[in-house]
Amino acid sequence: MKASYYIPVRFSRGEDSEEGWGRLLGLHGSGAKLLTRMSLHPKEEIFISFLLEGTSFESVRSRVSRLEKDGDDYWVGELQFVGMKERVDLNRILTDLSMRQR
Repeated sequence: MKASYYIPVRFSRGEDSEEGWGRLLGLHGSGAKLLTRMSLHPKEEIFISFLLEGTSFESVRSRVSRLEKDGDDYWVGELQFVGMKERVDLNRILTDLSMRQR
């Protein structure tokens, strides 16, 4: 699902790391597209937190699968969610959203 509105996101590389921020440009049950100023690295694991339709997703373990810099000096990263529970919960919410938009 391409985000039709901004989905703010916070993320970290682990417990003692600096917190980053950005927004999700797209979201699907197994991953997301993240826009951020903070530099990321391919294959890096980050933990993202965001709110979707009243459901809070905290510290979702994600792996950067693809990364590029856009013309405005932002990083655009493709993320793959590692945890199965988050995938199931997201698929349920995204299916509900899709059904309501019809």
